[in-house]
Amino acid sequence: MDESRIPGPSADRALVAHAAIMTILGLVSGFTTVLARAPRAALSAHTIGVLQGALLFGLAAIWPSLGSGRVVTAARWCALVGLYANWLGAQLAAFWSARAMFTVHGGTMPEGAPRGWRKSCSCS
Repeated sequence: MDESRIPGPSADRALVAHAAIMTILGLVSGFTTVLARAPRAALSAHTIGVLQGALLFGLAAIWPSLGSGRVVTAARWCALVGLYANWLGAQLAAFWSARAMFTVHGGTMPEGAPRGWRKSCSCS
């Protein structure tokens, strides 16, 4: 049997490239926690980037089976724009200290505090 004629697993190469870019952005944003006004938000941006990169790798694996058409193309662009915007929004929230965006731990974030701001202990 000629193994060169057996079709291998196909993946959408463009989505694989976007997945790699998103993963790298997520990994690099892990280093921004020391520069951000809201370090917890920067950590959220790091987690969002890495998880969305994994999601894009999964989408790249199944996307060729969806076929082609206007709806599939629109869904592809919506997914890409939405995932990049989600990561960028979380990263900007970390730098601008947008504490209203984070309902769970927003109360512990400083509002517009300068970089390097730390709570001082008022223990006696």
